[in-house]
Amino acid sequence: MVFNLIKKNTFYFLLTCFLNLYCIQNYQEILINNEIIATGRVACQERYKAFKPILQRFQRPFTFLDIGASEGFFTFKTAYEFPHSVGIMIEGGYSYTSVHDSFPRKLLDLCKRNNKLNNIVFLRKQISVSELQKLSKCEHFDVIFVFNVLHHFKKDWKGAIDAIMKLGDHIIIELPDYSSKELQSYVTTIAPKILGIFKHSINNDSIATMRYCQGSAKIIDSKAYGSEEYMQEKHFIKSDFSHKKIIKTDNKDQIISERIWIPGINFCTFKLLNGVWPAKNMLINIWNSLDSNQTSAWNVIVQGENLQILPNTLLDISNIPELLNATSMRDILSLLPYKLLLTKS
Repeated sequence: MVFNLIKKNTFYFLLTCFLNLYCIQNYQEILINNEIIATGRVACQERYKAFKPILQRFQRPFTFLDIGASEGFFTFKTAYEFPHSVGIMIEGGYSYTSVHDSFPRKLLDLCKRNNKLNNIVFLRKQISVSELQKLSKCEHFDVIFVFNVLHHFKKDWKGAIDAIMKLGDHIIIELPDYSSKELQSYVTTIAPKILGIFKHSINNDSIATMRYCQGSAKIIDSKAYGSEEYMQEKHFIKSDFSHKKIIKTDNKDQIISERIWIPGINFCTFKLLNGVWPAKNMLINIWNSLDSNQTSAWNVIVQGENLQILPNTLLDISNIPELLNATSMRDILSLLPYKLLLTKS
């Protein structure tokens, strides 16, 4: 009887070890209200420590973009530790794997459960190279996370990298060693500084290298995401770890105006890239509480559970409540205050 009990306990012990090593359902560690409640196949905490010194250099509010956010660990952790930042997550899953396809549903649930955060945004989108290119023309991010996602662009990886380089200032790339030699070589060339080398996942022998480089984004070309209305004046971004401003100049490079950059993401971008967090009802309540609710949609910045109207913008009859309620792309496009570029996404 004692022998059978020992054998039974040994079986359950070995089964637990097997499940922990090979059958963990979470890709990343699950973070709820700054507490890890479940393990993941990727060691996120040591990776976060590797790039945190870059974030600590900021002496101002900043916006960071997490491309392929998975379960959102890096966005949630950064948003908790840097409460004046705004985190933008892009995650749409990949239909060729059931695990990756579950990320968007899980991530939306995790946004709801992280109810102590008010500075996160979730765009539920499997983003394409052309969408990254359009994003780079109208948005600017201070930090961009590109963790183990470039190989998912397959043959378009170079176009993806080139677009990402134009999206912001500080770019952190992690790439697994099973990526193509061409991809690894290109990333090594543009991002020679290594922040860390990690085991890619606890259930395989691959390694992943985290690298850092500075982006080349300093110009805003378009009024809003996908707009065919390009700026008549030049708009330059001037930024460092202490200050960030947007400067408008004429064709002779004479300064017309300048203002402090407001962190977050444009409301039009949020809608066109399928923003699902903050949820529609939350944004409607926020909009109704604002002092002024008569401004164009492209003059509104989403900062999580806050909407910020750009200063000194022309007022007009707002259709933001209708935009918030719009569900089909046709309805969204009909309500936008500009014409959309008819390019394939």
